Amino acid sequence: LPLVAGILFLLPLGFAGSDLHTSVQVPAFAVVLLSLVVVTGRGGQISLGQAAYAGLGALLTAQLSLRMPNLAALACAVLIVAPLGLLTGWPAIRRRGLALALTTLAISLLVSRFVLEQPYALEGLAPDRPAGFTDDRAYYALELALLAVAALTVWALRRGRHGRALAAIRDHERGAAAAGVPVPALKLTAFVLGAALAALGGGLLTMGVRAFDPGTFDPVRGLLWFAAIVVLGSDSVIAALAGAALLVGLDAGTQGGWAAAVVGVLAVLTGRVRWLRSGLIPAVSALAGVRPRGRPVPRDTGPAALRGPSRAGEAVLRLPGARSRDAGRAGHAPHGRPREAPLRIRGLTAGYGRHTVFRDVSLDVPPARVTALVGPNGAGKSTLFHCLTGNLRPRAGRVLLGERDITRLSPHARTRLGVARTFQQPAVFPSLTVADNVRIGAEQAARRSAPAAATARALRLFHLDHLADSPAAGLSTATLRRLELARALATEPHTLLLDEPTAGLDPAETETLVRVLRALAADGTALLVIEHDRTLVAELADTVHTLEPPS
Repeated sequence: LPLVAGILFLLPLGFAGSDLHTSVQVPAFAVVLLSLVVVTGRGGQISLGQAAYAGLGALLTAQLSLRMPNLAALACAVLIVAPLGLLTGWPAIRRRGLALALTTLAISLLVSRFVLEQPYALEGLAPDRPAGFTDDRAYYALELALLAVAALTVWALRRGRHGRALAAIRDHERGAAAAGVPVPALKLTAFVLGAALAALGGGLLTMGVRAFDPGTFDPVRGLLWFAAIVVLGSDSVIAALAGAALLVGLDAGTQGGWAAAVVGVLAVLTGRVRWLRSGLIPAVSALAGVRPRGRPVPRDTGPAALRGPSRAGEAVLRLPGARSRDAGRAGHAPHGRPREAPLRIRGLTAGYGRHTVFRDVSLDVPPARVTALVGPNGAGKSTLFHCLTGNLRPRAGRVLLGERDITRLSPHARTRLGVARTFQQPAVFPSLTVADNVRIGAEQAARRSAPAAATARALRLFHLDHLADSPAAGLSTATLRRLELARALATEPHTLLLDEPTAGLDPAETETLVRVLRALAADGTALLVIEHDRTLVAELADTVHTLEPPS
């Protein structure tokens, strides 16, 4: 598909007259749609404000070109607009779904009404093309070069560490934070990069058509762009190229009309046809047998594949960044993190709204031991975990790591200090492979030496290496639990919090997991486990605490 797209985008160089003049708009729109690939496709954020950033880029390029060379004006416009991405990025830290969509649309409407359509902003504008690129063919070649740079940037982002982290946020935000991903910072980065790409596309468009038309960047037009990239494949660079050709080819780029009808039909099909739900381009790639990686995907064999370390081998189990009990007494890890600093809870009170879940809870989680937390449903065991991992701010009390107060630290900061967790429902990232799920934890660890090696060790430890290139979606419950635990251990924790780790497992799978947890404790890791099975607790735990609802 990339080869086909490249050939199709080179064809207009052989056109002449009005055909070539129309084709000049395609690369510019492709760059704008690439901004949606970053923000929506990879980052999972609904942004309906990209038309505003494209319009600002176009307006600033036209105005600055009166005072400096056109290419310099374009570069300055991109640099000015990029930080404005924080206008939509900041609300995304706490808003999701419809609330975020309405916020970004409102920003687009405000920019369109009070900036782009104002007469003072349009007075005297006569944008032109850069010197040496005034004819259509030369300018189209310039656009192709800039589009190639933008597309390669987005492709590299998607394949790299930050792209994996953004996909994790898209799939499971709390799980991403638990893996050490700095969620707020990455969301802001995605919106800033998206604003820069939209501004670049808008500037190229206004120079290409030698005019600035506010209607081109109308918020309603932005909705069409968003719909086009979603139905074609929001996380696909090729979809951005195809979407631009569709919009311009059907005169939707600046006029609207047929493309809106075509996109509407595709949207209906995407909602009703199961194999189209990831977008038309990914569906075509799947039908053509195109896979991101060349290795065949092994079948998840379920319980039969779940082979933990044997009892005889428990004592020699070694983890990424592992240390023995004797090594733990040495004091500190090479990067300065306390190895045996116990997690301590002092006088913790928490609740939601006016409801108090628990009051004045205190306990210690010592290293190299398994501490169990039991109690009836509704006693607040999971709420206590949320307080320990930073997902919920307690009303009173403190959470200490050694002598350090971490009560107000964010979830990802606690993970990087060595406090990792798993969830009652496995928090994996289904759109990523098994290896990439684990690699995210290894890449976000406080010590980032050799994340590939740490990933490979964690995969081997939990016998997931044969599934490394398989997508996490569709794996059995037992495999998902192993995967989540492997990712948690890849962050190099000294304290591990497990929320009902045996839920959904059969007796054989439970026995294997118990052996793994014993081996972790023997290796010096502090474990705090929520579990309802009292028999299992008696077999596994060194210390048991009972949490009762407040009277």
